[in-house]
Amino acid sequence: MELFQVHGEDELMAVKNFFCEFGANLPRVVDRVLSGRAYGNEYALVCFPTELDADEEPYEGVKIGMFEDVYTIIDEQTFREVLVEACRRFVRMYPAKQGEIEAVLGKHGLTLSSYPWTRPPCE
Repeated sequence: MELFQVHGEDELMAVKNFFCEFGANLPRVVDRVLSGRAYGNEYALVCFPTELDADEEPYEGVKIGMFEDVYTIIDEQTFREVLVEACRRFVRMYPAKQGEIEAVLGKHGLTLSSYPWTRPPCE
């Protein structure tokens, strides 16, 4: 089971792929991005406008994507909603890590109950 299964392209495909990329390491990733710090590897990345280089085009929201050139920019609220949903799915996959996820979310004022998922199913 994946955190999000991608069927075709949609506006949140890059977001889904980002969270799928990190599997059991998701708590560490969640803590970092909720702290407003960029995170990524050769396959997935998340960036914030506060970390732009001088030659980069400014944007508002959160840039999240696959590789450097396949990305979407979503607003902070949508990013947090999807992040919390990814955490709920993570807990279903790794029940022993629920306490770790709850601690990370709590550190940033969130819970697994924050932002009930109201979007169409991703599975």
